[in-house]
Amino acid sequence: MATKKAVEEVAPQAKEVSAEPKSDMQDLGLLKIANSKVFVNRIPSKANAVVVNYQNPENYYRISCVVPPHSYNIHIDEQEDYDEDEYRNVIVALDDTSKFKVDSPTLLFTAQYATLPKPTIGTHFETQFSIYALNTAQTEHIAVKPYLLSNTYQDGKICMGGFKPVSLLKAFNIYWGSVFNDELFHHVKDIVKDYHPEDMFTHILNFHTHLLPQLKWSNLTHTVCGKNHWAAARGADGVLVTDNAVLLKAIPSTYWREDFNRTPLVITLANLVDNVWHFESGNYKFQLAAKNVTTKNTKKAANNVYLTDTQQRNRGRF
Repeated sequence: MATKKAVEEVAPQAKEVSAEPKSDMQDLGLLKIANSKVFVNRIPSKANAVVVNYQNPENYYRISCVVPPHSYNIHIDEQEDYDEDEYRNVIVALDDTSKFKVDSPTLLFTAQYATLPKPTIGTHFETQFSIYALNTAQTEHIAVKPYLLSNTYQDGKICMGGFKPVSLLKAFNIYWGSVFNDELFHHVKDIVKDYHPEDMFTHILNFHTHLLPQLKWSNLTHTVCGKNHWAAARGADGVLVTDNAVLLKAIPSTYWREDFNRTPLVITLANLVDNVWHFESGNYKFQLAAKNVTTKNTKKAANNVYLTDTQQRNRGRF
């Protein structure tokens, strides 16, 4: 089936959560964790497979989603010369952009975290998001190309400007909702020497037919999977990756994972149904009350002044 094939394309050896429920699944029921909270990382709604790299020598956490082909409406910057002062307080200058529809191939959208995202995060929490075109015909390893449509460096990393999203869903929406411009075209030209679009429209029109086929496939298996990973053959509202001590006590240790520092983890898919969060992983599932789950992060108290999303957007351009 399609969802099973999708996860096999990303992580052929990993089939942790299949597309169909297992008959021998253990239901731990509605767990009571007092006032403790866990963070659910929302993922793109169209994602049909998820891989979590939780154990690697570099000691980071990477969550990757497969997003099937889809049509997106984007804004293209028509300004030949960008004046930063002129647009300092403008979110999207609709008079100076044009809407355009693009049909994407299957994408691999990833987030790399130095530490686990939690309900309360530090003031210097950083996340690196990347976007790639995924070779769905290659099943022996994960083959990708950097998706250099706009706002993307030659290694696939996305320029987020002034935004600092934590969840994959928010970052994904920021990517497609940002103004597409030619500020990173020099990275494209470093890869393909004879690619010289006259303007952004020409680039968008020719990207999938002319530029993308010229880019070389790279093996991203180690980056996506690491030494040990967890994978799901379907999408969900989000994914839970947590070391919450209260929750761990309520779950049998046979279901725990360990990161590179041997810190125990719980990794599951997460879906919100009638104000109750449902979690599933491998041979077990459980539920948590909505009060025990958050999909947003709160900054730890500090002397810093934190900007709203609008203020952050005004600080940078994508």
